[in-house]
Formats: sequence, structure tokens, C-alpha cells
Amino acid sequence: MIIGTTALRDSGIAPKARQRVYFAPNTDAGFLDAVAASLHATPPPDSVSISWGKAESSWTQQARNAMDAVFAQLVAKGIPVFAPLLSWLYQHAVRPEFTCRFRWRANSIAFWDNRCVQHNAINDYQGQRRVMHRVTIEGERPI
Repeated sequence: MIIGTTALRDSGIAPKARQRVYFAPNTDAGFLDAVAASLHATPPPDSVSISWGKAESSWTQQARNAMDAVFAQLVAKGIPVFAPLLSWLYQHAVRPEFTCRFRWRANSIAFWDNRCVQHNAINDYQGQRRVMHRVTIEGERPI
């Protein structure tokens, strides 16, 4: 788990933001300890951006309540808390209504645009050879 302000600083939104990174075990207690450390840091952080290694739904209710209490204390001190948008996006992207399951047959070819598609291969072809060629189109930007 990492807490910091790198994205805000590097994006130009907060170019003078101080960065402090806390590493903690990927446990409820480890995560809570790291966030609490940011709450009591001197000088206080400009913001707190969090990333964890497991879904929030896997936490106990007690751990969720404790985290909510620490987040509320940060916000009360005027310190914005940025939750893991990427975790939500990754989970959202694999919902069945947003997926395409390509059924391979002899001589099949599949194309996708990596600029707007998340590719996730499922290893359901044990014993079969899978050949991929990556192609990058170069040239002028289309109008």
C-alpha cells in the first residue's frame, strides 16, 4: 500500500505538493497504520492519495469503520483524500456488458485498439500454440 501525492504534483495540479510515501503490509491493520501516520505527520500532507492491494469489500466491517473514521479526520483537517479510482475502473471494465469473448477458429485474426481497449487473455488453450504479433500504426494523426 502506498500513500503519496505524486499524481497531483506530476500532473501540474499541485506542482509544489510535498510527497511522503508510506509502505505497509497488505493487511487491514497495516493499511490503517499507514493512513493514520499521514494524519499525524508534521508538516501535514497537502493531500492523501491511497492505493491498496485488495478490494475494499474484502475488509471486515470493523476495518472499514476504522478507515472511514481516519478519512473523516483527514478531511476535517482540510486534507483531501483521493480514493483508488483505478481499482474501480479495473473492476468496472471487466463487467460482462463491457467485454467481448473472441471465439478462435482456424485462421482467425483479431484486432483491437490498445488506446481504448483493455486486453485480458484467458488461458483456456492449454496444449495449443498461441501466436501474437503486435502492430503499431505510424503516420499522421487522422483528422
